[in-house]
Amino acid sequence: MLSIITPTYNRGHLLDNAYQSLLRQDNKNFVWIIIDDGGTDNTEAVCRSWIEEGKIKILYERQENGGVNRARNRGVELALGEILLYLDDDDYLSDDAVSTVYHHWETIKDNSKIVGMLFLSGKQETGEIIGQSFHSDVSINNYINIYYRERIKGDKTVVHKTEVQRNYPFPAFDGERFAPEGIMFNRISKEYDYLCVNKILQYKEYLENGITKSGYPESEIMKGLLTLHYEQTDKIFPYHIRRRSMRMWIALKLLSKTPLLSVFRESKKPLLCLVCFPRALVKFLCMSSRQTNKPKQSNS
Repeated sequence: MLSIITPTYNRGHLLDNAYQSLLRQDNKNFVWIIIDDGGTDNTEAVCRSWIEEGKIKILYERQENGGVNRARNRGVELALGEILLYLDDDDYLSDDAVSTVYHHWETIKDNSKIVGMLFLSGKQETGEIIGQSFHSDVSINNYINIYYRERIKGDKTVVHKTEVQRNYPFPAFDGERFAPEGIMFNRISKEYDYLCVNKILQYKEYLENGITKSGYPESEIMKGLLTLHYEQTDKIFPYHIRRRSMRMWIALKLLSKTPLLSVFRESKKPLLCLVCFPRALVKFLCMSSRQTNKPKQSNS
């Protein structure tokens, strides 16, 4: 069985598009796992009504608000079957998404070096591909190679083997509600490849209050950013990525008031740290100025 995991927070009014797309699937062998991340709207009532309809298998769970990555991780814990797919609450799937996943799953399920599949995503308004297609219609490739060497851009629809995903949870840090997903994908890609397919499986919309469009200030995701950029100084990454990530890591360490000597000591890469320091200092000054000039929020 395929598990389709949807984290949601106060988006009960948006979930119907996802639900209708699941009703249209030509293969109903899946379970839709909805993790309500402590919302206060009518999400639970909406989901309970769909469960009572019984048209598709749905698991609903409400948890204390902890951010999208913790909600995804809970969905993975509840997942049934060998593979899982992520569907955001404001997106929907193509009508043949499930059957397409099963078709390609048959070609990789016994390959222990492949973690899952990457499909294309499309824009809801136009149906156009988000970002770029893969270089071949069906190919085996590595995430680090795709994004950092071939520099293929755009969100992709991700299907993972359930057991591997449980070994590589979405990053979550104490005191922070969000962390870059790239941490997880980079770690996975040190061990596994993907089957890449040039077919749109999911249609996305970037809302004004969504994470992708609104983002988070550095101060609210500092631990996640430091982890991402430090791990990207590993030699498995192209040199231009290692250099750029070291600059950002240094700037973030200075922004978090780490003493300069401690920055060099903690880097464990003194030569790369020294080479990157001048531009990192400029980056730090720009980030610091941006924080200083940020308008203060009203308490009203």
